[in-house]
Amino acid sequence: MKVYCYSKFAFVNEMKRLGWNDITLPKNVAIISICCTEPVKEHWKSEGYEGTEDEHYFRDAENVFNVDFDDIDTATRDCGDFIATCITPEQASAMVKFIIKHHKCDFYIHCNAGKSRSQAVVRYIKDFLGQTREIETRADNPCLYPNVFVLNALRHATGVEIEKCNRG
Repeated sequence: MKVYCYSKFAFVNEMKRLGWNDITLPKNVAIISICCTEPVKEHWKSEGYEGTEDEHYFRDAENVFNVDFDDIDTATRDCGDFIATCITPEQASAMVKFIIKHHKCDFYIHCNAGKSRSQAVVRYIKDFLGQTREIETRADNPCLYPNVFVLNALRHATGVEIEKCNRG
């Protein structure tokens, strides 16, 4: 089984190359799509950045987890004219449940740059599901600098989910 990690641009190109959409997505793959929150998207647009249409490629597939949070290393950050928000405990818990449910699948993960948020998820899957997975990630960032806040949120959520299972 493999874990693939992409930037948003590379992910969309790969999905188009494979011919995958909500209807044709194979059942033996799981997608984790990480986009920014609306305040950050609006900030990018107001600053005139191109490529700010940070939207999820898949909408209705059951083996896709779409989540929006920003690439910061604290829960929130006041950026003056907007508030950026990192992964919430609820999002982390939902992502952990998704990963557990799809543990036999190949994972395709992306965030905007494919360097921090998505790399945290790659590191989590590698640590949680074991070293038996082949990792295909960006050559310029082979999971060396994952977003530690995201990684720790996922690790914490795992403990909470295991505790819930043990209680019955």
